[in-house]
Amino acid sequence: MRKLRPAQHYFIDESGDLVLFDASGRCIVGQPGVSRTFTLGAAWIKNPEALQSDLAFLRLKLLGDGYFSGVPSFQPEARKTALYFHAKDDLPEVRREVFQVLRAHEMHVVVAIRRKNILADFAARRFAETGVKVTDHEIYDGLVERVMRDRLHLAEHSHIWFARRGKRERKQALESVIAKARASFTAHHAEALAARMGDRQPQTTIYSAHPSEVAGLQAIDYCLWALSRVLERGEMRYFEYLKPKYRMICDIDDVRRRATGEYYNAKGQWKFIDATKILPVVS
Repeated sequence: MRKLRPAQHYFIDESGDLVLFDASGRCIVGQPGVSRTFTLGAAWIKNPEALQSDLAFLRLKLLGDGYFSGVPSFQPEARKTALYFHAKDDLPEVRREVFQVLRAHEMHVVVAIRRKNILADFAARRFAETGVKVTDHEIYDGLVERVMRDRLHLAEHSHIWFARRGKRERKQALESVIAKARASFTAHHAEALAARMGDRQPQTTIYSAHPSEVAGLQAIDYCLWALSRVLERGEMRYFEYLKPKYRMICDIDDVRRRATGEYYNAKGQWKFIDATKILPVVS
């Protein structure tokens, strides 16, 4: 029986947007500036304090490098690389440095993928049939439950950091999602959990922060960006560079083989994560 960790730290962020329709109700998925996929990921990081220190040191080193003098993203008022690392905004030279730091740290990344053309079809159909709209929070919370439900019984205490979304913290709502994920897993594995944990009840603490405050959120941002390049552009090299960090990827809308989606894990299925073999992303 695997021993419980005293504590574990997860960092959760998203990539892409959940814009499906314009003000007139027309689907705009695939139009310029609108992503075709939405992904949510969680990164377990063994030593988040060490990662925080290493990324802070890297940022200070780059800020002091004359090579980047005058670069707009290095200016504090731009609130980009001068404050924190964000893959979409960082220069290619910066990304390479961050990737090297991430490769040196032990982490496991779990990701769930939604294809927005399929989400748009579902949202339009449900509204036509019931008058009920699909909300961003509904999609987001469902993905949080999907990626976390198998990971909340691995430690005595789980610390889960969420990247802030908008102005509202939604701490209570996210606590409910985590409780639902835990209950779902417990219902299917009650006997095994009882044998493993006895009367102990694992604890969970939820935090909300900006990526500039927590390095773990910068790490999951980079991992999601690397995967999004595969999905949106068919570009494999960033994903390949970080491949050892991905523990599981769930392509929810690829139901060609099973209704629950296509699962890729670190136990030999990575050959299927290929821009030429995955279900094509369409507008």
